[in-house]
Amino acid sequence: MRILPVKGKYQLNLDCTHWEFGRLNIDLLFLSVIYQGVGLPIFWRVLGDKRDNSSQKERIKLLNQFICYFGKDSIDYLKADRDRTSLLY
Repeated sequence: MRILPVKGKYQLNLDCTHWEFGRLNIDLLFLSVIYQGVGLPIFWRVLGDKRDNSSQKERIKLLNQFICYFGKDSIDYLKADRDRTSLLY
């Protein structure tokens, strides 16, 4: 994070991705900092074979990891898919 010239609060994006590698399904949940329109992943979780679905508990855990390092007041906003809006508190 020190190498990013982000001034002020962080704009965050929470999203999942699903990859198929042969018969192996890989699902990842990413928390990214948005910088100049690009999401730069800073925290992530391997979800296993969940077909691009994450639980509320997994999403909160990832956001709490960010808060632990940077504090709640460092967040400008959090952008997430419609199924992740229950995370906002």
